[in-house]
Amino acid sequence: MYGAVYRQASHAELKKICENLKTFQTSVAGGFGDEMEAFATAIVELQRQRHLADYDPLWRATRSDVVAAIDAARTAYQKFVEAPAAEREAFCCCCTSSRARATDHSTTAAVAGTAFVFAARVAA
Repeated sequence: MYGAVYRQASHAELKKICENLKTFQTSVAGGFGDEMEAFATAIVELQRQRHLADYDPLWRATRSDVVAAIDAARTAYQKFVEAPAAEREAFCCCCTSSRARATDHSTTAAVAGTAFVFAARVAA
């Protein structure tokens, strides 16, 4: 699956999906679990830190900042791996669906719902 989704979603779209993951939980039967929620939260924070490093010429990272960011990224990855396969697939579908790029959260939630149905059928 990684090869199919690699570089499909823009960072801005990924951030929007991660920030609105709780919306999916209230709009999608079953919703995303704690692992995916922790993953999404970490993605938003790591992206914020990356933007500071890339675009703020006055920002300086300490060694401990870098080590903490690496640990956070490893933990986020582990949370993603620990999430049920159906949730991982649904998340990836949200990231690659052109409809998920809409700003209307109900449309994005509908895409997530469709992705859950698809993932459940694949997992069965």
